[in-house]
Amino acid sequence: MNSQLRKATLKERILFRLGFFRAVRVQGNSMAPTINDGEVVLHDPRALPAVGDIIFVSHPYMQNVKIMKRISEINGEGNMTLTGDNPADSTDSRTFGLIPIKSSLGRVICRLK
Repeated sequence: MNSQLRKATLKERILFRLGFFRAVRVQGNSMAPTINDGEVVLHDPRALPAVGDIIFVSHPYMQNVKIMKRISEINGEGNMTLTGDNPADSTDSRTFGLIPIKSSLGRVICRLK
């Protein structure tokens, strides 16, 4: 697990301004210390998720709620096990089970601010 998320490069900032990447302000500490409450991260909605990536997905039970979690496993049926980097403060697959890989809204690539 990488406890640091790098800052956006100039190229990534330009791609964000052009609409290729999207920005999200993090609420909560489930991904601390990698991503902390209040930080703004960029995610790439076109990136294919892989084990170890932090992804942005819709919460499986709470409408209009999005969550960021790390992929700890992808099974043969295309379902992901998601975990928070701070398990004591995370609601993740231990609570809501597997998430279909097609539910990914994008891979978190860097910190904007």
